[in-house]
Amino acid sequence: MSNKIRNASPQVISLGTQDLSTRVVTPGPLEIPQHLPKSFVFAKKGPLTPNPVIGGSMLEMYGAETFDVNSKYFNHSTRFAAGMAGMGNMIMVQRLVPDDAGVEANMVIYVDLLPKQIPNYVRNSDGTYAIDSNTQDYKIDATTPTIDGYEVKIVKEYVTDVTVFGTATTKPGTMSDGTTSSTMYPVIELKAAFQGSHYNNVGISIESLIADDIDTRLIDANKALPFMLSIFNREDNKSTPVVFKSLYGEPSVMFNFKERSINPLTESRYDLEAVFDKNWYNEKNPLLPLKYNDFTGIKVYRQSLETAMGLVMATEAAHVTTEDQMWNDGLTSPTMSWFDFTVEDNAELIADEKYLLNIFNGKSSKGVNYFTLVVSDETPTTTVTQREVTFAKNTPIFMDGSSDGSVNSVMFETLVRREMAKYIDGDSEVIDTAINIESVLYDSGFSLETKKELCNFIALRKDTAVVLSTHDISLGENSSPMSDQRAIAVALKTRLKLTPESDYFGTPVMRGIVVAGTGKAPDGSTTNRVPLTYVLALKAAKMMGAGNGKWKGVELFDKAPGNIITELIDPQPGFIPAGVKPVLWNDGIVWAQPYDREQYHFPGIQTIYDNDTSVLNSFFTVMAICTLNKIAQHTWRNYTGSTALGQAEFAEEVVNFVNLNLKDKFADMYTIIPEVVYTNADEQRGYSWHLIIKIYAANMKTVMVSEIHALRSSDLA
Repeated sequence: MSNKIRNASPQVISLGTQDLSTRVVTPGPLEIPQHLPKSFVFAKKGPLTPNPVIGGSMLEMYGAETFDVNSKYFNHSTRFAAGMAGMGNMIMVQRLVPDDAGVEANMVIYVDLLPKQIPNYVRNSDGTYAIDSNTQDYKIDATTPTIDGYEVKIVKEYVTDVTVFGTATTKPGTMSDGTTSSTMYPVIELKAAFQGSHYNNVGISIESLIADDIDTRLIDANKALPFMLSIFNREDNKSTPVVFKSLYGEPSVMFNFKERSINPLTESRYDLEAVFDKNWYNEKNPLLPLKYNDFTGIKVYRQSLETAMGLVMATEAAHVTTEDQMWNDGLTSPTMSWFDFTVEDNAELIADEKYLLNIFNGKSSKGVNYFTLVVSDETPTTTVTQREVTFAKNTPIFMDGSSDGSVNSVMFETLVRREMAKYIDGDSEVIDTAINIESVLYDSGFSLETKKELCNFIALRKDTAVVLSTHDISLGENSSPMSDQRAIAVALKTRLKLTPESDYFGTPVMRGIVVAGTGKAPDGSTTNRVPLTYVLALKAAKMMGAGNGKWKGVELFDKAPGNIITELIDPQPGFIPAGVKPVLWNDGIVWAQPYDREQYHFPGIQTIYDNDTSVLNSFFTVMAICTLNKIAQHTWRNYTGSTALGQAEFAEEVVNFVNLNLKDKFADMYTIIPEVVYTNADEQRGYSWHLIIKIYAANMKTVMVSEIHALRSSDLA
């Protein structure tokens, strides 16, 4: 209707409703844990990209077995990850897969067709085979005992070498009648999203529906039979399969094989690809349950399937008629009534109604066997990678062909070093701080060669810290002498010096910490000694690991009782001579020493920073600065591209934004003042600005000079 007023003709023009209730939602503060450790693990399953996880999401993504101390996947790094997660600290987990794990689990499902003479059974009026009362066998037509047709089997095949997904072709089949061999036509291909033996235990089932379960409108709209798809998981090939319910809690979802089919009842696509892609897995939509995808996707070889169905339809069409015929039971009926076809014309049947033929089980939805298609009851000649399968509700077909590879310490360290090399590549994805939000990396007992590579973590990024240990987990139940640990610490300090904090300001390395010593797990889960970096990791997780991004002042461990070691027992070395401590401190080492006759504590948690009069020598201050760098990056992401604000307005808004993100962050330990300034160069360019964040911090108090003054009691008078 036009809203234009043409003349004074009496009328009401309704303009509808204007929504004036909406508001611009301003970005909230950065809410990720300040202490967000990066942990590398071997895992039962899961993606190979790093992901921030905790609790149920961690177990779902990587499998509970990954974090079982008795599983093959569990190692010293897993212990750290599980320990920190147990403190309620989200962690950035990255799954590593051994180089020899092989390909991703996969399968191609083929229809295997053998052209041959099919017994021409005598039928009753409902399409069932007539029984010979003398032999109790099915009656064979005496005049025409056989007709041209096909035997069919469904065969699953997997590959163990690298192939391009979606490139399967027809191939020689598994059956032969002595003179003619069968041909396999690919129908469905599936491939696991990732490597690992777990994915050999993920599969699907496809169920043929009976007529009572089919709304005829589905057939009329698409000229295709509907099926039900289910996804199954199992622990191993000896375990009972368990159905993996859809996002909507359904054990199975209806689909058909025809391209881009539309369900007329819902007006949504329900072809196999669409149903598979949208019903079980969700990694992007926050409104739906989070379900990680086990597959790369599904490939339907529709042209191949149509070729196979066309061959069968070419023989079956001659037996489909709307004319009444007399049958063995003395009643009449047309064969059309036995099947799902809607036309009688042979050419039209072959061209348009192939998808109304159930080539997988040889029967219509009414349970009637086709004339020229039978499911072979002979055992096919298959290979190691082939297996005969069935499309049925409770007979899932599982992928195969993958493995876990060499899950051992040598391979693990090789893979960790490879990942750490990315942190000195300015073009690597790990340099993107919007996605890679980790803040700290703990050495859980790597070899010296790998420890040195861990230093790369802080080379290019200014929002990360690395906590190294002088212990090598390969020592098992032993600890190396303090002299060896000091030598390792010196080697690590030398390597860390290659990553200065600022070449612009001439600030040496500060975001590195080296911890000496080991302890034992109090729960007895391992007899191997655990580096004391584990203690620092758990204490920091409790204090700095809250999901709201705020430190907990009650968990501060800069003094007793917070700095007393309760996370491990029997710290070693148990005694460090007083004369050696200044040397160790000068080397940048953190150590534990007796607090009383039963307990140990950290007398000071310093960084590797050379000047111990500086506030940058404090672990806590350095961790706060890492967060300030994250806030600065977050601020830039929110204000880059701004054009509407003037210089002063822009500066004020940016400062307010930074203050919003600083609110209650550090348990009132620091005074932090952000400022936006424009240098002469900024003024000339017009597109740049300087954000300066000043942090006022206290020096770490580690030295006490005690004096005892003796006076007379009378002096009090």
